[in-house]
Amino acid sequence: MRQILHKYQRYWQNLYTTFLSQAISGVTILLLSPYLLATLGEQNFGMYGLLILNIVPLSLVADLGLNMGLLRRLIHEQEKASSIIAVVFYFFCALLPILFLVYAMVFQLGWVQVTESPYLYAGFLALLVFLTLLSVLFDVVIQSVNKIYLGRKIRMVKLVLEGLLVYLMATYYGLPGVFAAYIFANIIYVVLLVIFAKRERAFTLNWQQVQLHSLVSHIRYSGWYFISTLAQVLVFNAQTILLGSMLSAAVLAQYILVTRFYDVAKVALSNFTMILFPSIAQLEVNNNWQGIQEQFKKVTVRMFLLSTVSGMVFFTVGKWLFVKWSGMNDTVVLQTFIGFGFLLLLLVLEHVPIVFLTALKLNKMPSIVSVIQGLLGLTLAYYFIPIFGMLGIIYAGVLALLSTSFWFSYWYLYREIRKKIS
Repeated sequence: MRQILHKYQRYWQNLYTTFLSQAISGVTILLLSPYLLATLGEQNFGMYGLLILNIVPLSLVADLGLNMGLLRRLIHEQEKASSIIAVVFYFFCALLPILFLVYAMVFQLGWVQVTESPYLYAGFLALLVFLTLLSVLFDVVIQSVNKIYLGRKIRMVKLVLEGLLVYLMATYYGLPGVFAAYIFANIIYVVLLVIFAKRERAFTLNWQQVQLHSLVSHIRYSGWYFISTLAQVLVFNAQTILLGSMLSAAVLAQYILVTRFYDVAKVALSNFTMILFPSIAQLEVNNNWQGIQEQFKKVTVRMFLLSTVSGMVFFTVGKWLFVKWSGMNDTVVLQTFIGFGFLLLLLVLEHVPIVFLTALKLNKMPSIVSVIQGLLGLTLAYYFIPIFGMLGIIYAGVLALLSTSFWFSYWYLYREIRKKIS
């Protein structure tokens, strides 16, 4: 047992710190969400959910998959680390004014409803997305040396600070204060990540290293990671924006509470596979495809068992906790709670082959299928929401997933691994 623990020490270290980080995030969500609903009111809480919880993740496609491509290249092309990191960093800096102009236009045209100060909120969102992109960038540098646990410890500090600031700023300054709290906490987060990333991997951010051909080369390398990210936001975020435009603020607030309650479980269940990315890429470097196949089979069985147990918890204890936490127990909300839980478990199981495909850069066809899934889900939601209300998003998501990406990802990964072994 001691030998086994020693052999997988780094995995368990990465895993438990990831879970601890998510536990802090979960406690923050559970404590803050009802408070923000009561403090901000349904209208502003709906806008908070629309902008911070959905527009920000949707905007992360602006990184064009560069961060995920960077993680793989830092493992495979260590000698180019400094130049690639600098290219990505200055690309994100150039994005900041563009993001502001895009948000300002979207708000002014009424494509996303912001009741007041559209330019102020455009500035808030642009800064928040920019800081989020930078935090992912420097966290990726730490992940590339398989020290995920270090990045998670830094994130814990950020989450505690962020939670306290959001609580205080919401109390005294309302929704603008919430945005200011997120921005300040993320500035501290980025600074800490830069300090520790430099200790783990030597790099400089000299703008003279940045060349157009290097940027174009990295964008091409990361292209299918971008498509994959786009597909994910279509599945998780675009439908919520559609719901907000078709139904009332009260319904949107109810749906956001359901999704926020499940956020903890969604990320926690994904942790088991997501932290495998560096080790999978390293197995590929060593041309150990037999080891990749064995790891895939083991993780699939474990995640199926874990999802089964999680489902039992969701629909019994979890349901009871949700009612106590949210104060909502009407039939439609509870049906949405159960439906979203089922959709979440399907997405967690689909995530297993997706992580392997992403780490192995075999994600071209799966990304195309995932985009089809997202577009199909969005189209079905457009027709289902007027009929079923917020339940329409659940029906659309389950139907789109089962008919496309869920079965395809498993089949495609297994086929590609068998090709490499034979």
